[in-house]
Amino acid sequence: GGSAVGWTRFGVMVAFAVSACDSGVEPGVRDGGFARNGAVALRYVVDFPDGEGPFPVVVYGPGSGEVSKSNSMTQGHAGEWLSLGYAVVRYDKRGVGESGGDLLSLSTANSHEVVPTLAADMRAVLNEALSLPRIDAERVGLFGVSQANWYMPLVAEADPRVDWVVVLTGGLIPVGPKNEWERLVFVEGRDPFAESTLDEWALYDGPLGWDQRPAVRDAERPYLYLLGGRDRGVPMAPNLEEAEALRADGADLTVLTYPVGEHLMPLVPYWFEIEDWLGEIGAL
Repeated sequence: GGSAVGWTRFGVMVAFAVSACDSGVEPGVRDGGFARNGAVALRYVVDFPDGEGPFPVVVYGPGSGEVSKSNSMTQGHAGEWLSLGYAVVRYDKRGVGESGGDLLSLSTANSHEVVPTLAADMRAVLNEALSLPRIDAERVGLFGVSQANWYMPLVAEADPRVDWVVVLTGGLIPVGPKNEWERLVFVEGRDPFAESTLDEWALYDGPLGWDQRPAVRDAERPYLYLLGGRDRGVPMAPNLEEAEALRADGADLTVLTYPVGEHLMPLVPYWFEIEDWLGEIGAL
């Protein structure tokens, strides 16, 4: 696991990590079916830990691209949640796997339509899963990666049954500025770890696109963000500044940073810190 170096007054934890292992979904009973958001049917499955239950449940929020319920990262994360005693809900994004509809590409211009649609998909799956036997509908969390940082706060805001939210290598920057960062780094070839790139990015005065910060700020539930210090797609310093500002406005927000972590943080054993955080908020 990572060794903690300390907490700041803003709930920012710095941890160093050197190794990790992903376990796949463990054997056990499984349920599932289709959840419907309008005309789109979304295929989902629920993995249960061993035992009688009822079990707390976590719904998995996929990132961008063709993410299915069965890809290796989804299954690896599901196995980790099972080991913590959680039932896990995972689903095929619209347009992927067994789900209907068309895969949605998120841009600054369409973000006010796409983000609520992705949130509505997740809510539809959540509603179906919470009706299943052996699920404790009073103990519900959301865990998602990357792009999920924009739509999961909307799910939590709309559904009071959600108790907590964990975001892996997503951030607190709205869609427009985030896309500008990616343009600078991945299109223009700027060094993502250079001050000059941050200075150039700070000049952006285009549209914000979807802004998740109000939902995080006003949430009556705790949030945990995990950020990698070597993540080329997520600028660390501005995200920490946003976290500090949100906490000053009353958000229940903790950020863990891993200096060696790349995007999606392969080989970083952050699960020990997730487990500790869940214990602190009474979710274990």
